Amino acid sequence: MLSAAAAARFKALGIDLELLEKAFKEEAEIEVPVPDGTIYTDTSIAELKANVKRGHEEAYPEIFGKKLNEELTLGLSTSDAKDTTKLLAAVAKKAVADAKIEPDKKVTELQESLRKLQEEVIPAKAKEAEEWQGKYKAREEFDRYAAVIPEKANKYLTKEEHVARVRAKVQQGENGIAIDPATGKAYKDNLEKERMFADVVTELYTKNDGWLQPDSGAGVFKTHGVNSPAGNGATKTFNHDKAIEAANASGYAPNDERYMAMITDAMLAASK
Repeated sequence: MLSAAAAARFKALGIDLELLEKAFKEEAEIEVPVPDGTIYTDTSIAELKANVKRGHEEAYPEIFGKKLNEELTLGLSTSDAKDTTKLLAAVAKKAVADAKIEPDKKVTELQESLRKLQEEVIPAKAKEAEEWQGKYKAREEFDRYAAVIPEKANKYLTKEEHVARVRAKVQQGENGIAIDPATGKAYKDNLEKERMFADVVTELYTKNDGWLQPDSGAGVFKTHGVNSPAGNGATKTFNHDKAIEAANASGYAPNDERYMAMITDAMLAASK
């Protein structure tokens, strides 16, 4: 039997599990659509990130040398412009040639420009690269959590709200192990075996009221009026925006269990 975690990964890749199961059983050939692309392992992604970082580090001297060579018309070749020693020598020679009467002053001015590029411009670019990598990492982590949200998850919550609620209960550790954020320890089954993150998420949505989409309809719930006979009640609509507004006004953070409880309670109240 295919585990819930494996099934979730197949679904995330867009593979029809029912059609795949049928293909295994039928003698005739059955075409199972498989999305184009390459699946990268965590090791491959780590190598890619390392290569990007190394590429940036190698590119900085070349960018700096090329920029200075062009702006000061030093006349250096592309390879010489990468050489710090040759670059500084060319700058000093240029300063003396241009200054003539006040060579020391000109050298000082150019060295200050060089210092500014080395100590301010390049570090600023490096900081931008680090910020970009941080945003990429955060988005990558968000996508990992969003990928295990069930298809029938309550649609009155946004994907961001679902992820925040899941993270408050369980977090993904190394090798897909489920970690309890309250204790920092791995979730374990009755046999003290570490549980998988995707399996714990599936269980949370199954056992917690309001986490999955209600069966009563698309946002409109039937309820009995004060004097209405059974089965002929008035129509009551759950207002998602007002529920979110009330939760925000409470001061609780979106990943706080009490925040999610307020929204769930409002939804359940509308269904009664």
